[in-house]
Amino acid sequence: MGKYKEVIEKLFRIYDKDGNLVDFKLKPIQVEIDRELDEVSRVDILKPRQKGCTSYIMARFLVDCMNSHTIAVMLAHDKDHTEKLLRRAQEFLQNIKGPKPRISRSNENETYFSNTQSQFYIGTAGSKNFGRSATITRLHMSELAFWKDPKGIRVGLLQAVPASGTVVEETTANGYGTWYQKYYYRLMGLTNPKTKPLFYPWNMDNEYSSSTPLSSPYTEDELLLIEKYNLSPEQIQWRREKLEELEFDEALFKQEYPLTIEEAFKFTGGSLFSMLNFEDSPLWKRGLDGFYLEGHPNPDHSYIIGADSSGGTGNDEAAIQVVSVDSMEQVYEFGDNRMAPPQFALKINEIGRLFNGAYVIPEANSHGLSTIQILKEVYPHNRIFRRSISPRLSQSQNVIPSYTYGWETRDRTKGYSIGISQRFLQNGFKIYSPECVSQLRAYTEDADTKLIVNSGDHDDRGMAMLLAFVGIQRAMRYKAFVGQEEKPKTFQDKLEAARASIQPAKWRDAQGNYLVAFNDMFPKRRRNIHLQ
Repeated sequence: MGKYKEVIEKLFRIYDKDGNLVDFKLKPIQVEIDRELDEVSRVDILKPRQKGCTSYIMARFLVDCMNSHTIAVMLAHDKDHTEKLLRRAQEFLQNIKGPKPRISRSNENETYFSNTQSQFYIGTAGSKNFGRSATITRLHMSELAFWKDPKGIRVGLLQAVPASGTVVEETTANGYGTWYQKYYYRLMGLTNPKTKPLFYPWNMDNEYSSSTPLSSPYTEDELLLIEKYNLSPEQIQWRREKLEELEFDEALFKQEYPLTIEEAFKFTGGSLFSMLNFEDSPLWKRGLDGFYLEGHPNPDHSYIIGADSSGGTGNDEAAIQVVSVDSMEQVYEFGDNRMAPPQFALKINEIGRLFNGAYVIPEANSHGLSTIQILKEVYPHNRIFRRSISPRLSQSQNVIPSYTYGWETRDRTKGYSIGISQRFLQNGFKIYSPECVSQLRAYTEDADTKLIVNSGDHDDRGMAMLLAFVGIQRAMRYKAFVGQEEKPKTFQDKLEAARASIQPAKWRDAQGNYLVAFNDMFPKRRRNIHLQ
């Protein structure tokens, strides 16, 4: 048993879910956190909703502030949750059993304990005016997965915590492919991490149970859950009631109340690429400044390159994906966050020529425009994706076709590229890069705006793969493969081809007899006119 449990239960009272002020009796999850924090000073907690983790951490930090000099900071992910934490802290201190500590407030977010000269601060992640001290001895990051910049803010905060300090990261999941998901999985992969990852499923205690009798027999899914997780009838009934509250959205239920770590991340975010054909192959090897599939480049294969540019400032990556049209699989991946557009254009040229003069689809947004301009100087124009724009007239009034190079990513075109990519992926296209898979799975659709968003910390390699899929679609349509170095068709070429494809209607046979009734030839004419 943790050393704080007895103190907290004797000292604090809390309002239960029915609004009654009761003694603070720790729940099983709170007891587990209490025990863990006595053994390690830094933990990351992945949990279901409303299990009281934040209440326990607040109570523990308040005990520290009352006992010895402590600088405690609790940060929520938005203003509403910050205000809820402030009210809860005020209730803890107002309803404390026994003599109340001498406290004062320097502002509405900060409480000062006179006897121990401790500070207790509650604020919003990313706020410019949080805390007055350069040192934090107790830090709680609430709902870390939902912070706007979890990586950047977290790194900055940890610089203020000494080695002896306590750090608690606590959250529900917020999608596969996000920074938090990858961070949590990295923690699980470490032998002895400084921050210990913890996971608590919703069924670890009987809190989520219902006294209402089951009204119908178990479903097949429920029988599997009973067999695998030993759920009680009361827990099954609670699950049914909660699913009804969530309008039977099982994915949302698993997001809020997971039974496993994989379930927590897999079913959050509504991924547009939930079913990816990912293969962890030993043939996927490091080389060629990136990763490549052994056996490629193959002189008998036709290749497509998707290229997503960056500024080379260390933030976004300049990314290349190469795919084989013949075997329908990923064969090469490159990513570098320090490669500026001029160098990236040369890199595309190098990889394109290595892969049999691959057909290149560069992104035409922002830094991509600079990349395309330089790429046109070193790479065959007819091997670069181009799209038509509004035609214009020459001085002699002849129609001159207008076009531009690269794929411009906008909300409308992003939906198009997503749809094309889903089609190829559903038909068995293989991806070997775990980073690419992670970024693709982070593509979701916003429930309110219906716009496609990426919930991860980066999407460069995923975007390059989407561009490659657009290239496959174009190549299949226009046969723009290696060995077919045809000149792009001019507007006049297209016009003549269109005219040639039009078959004139045959109204008479060789003897001059009509083959079609007059009313069929001229359906808008009066029906009482007939040929004699």
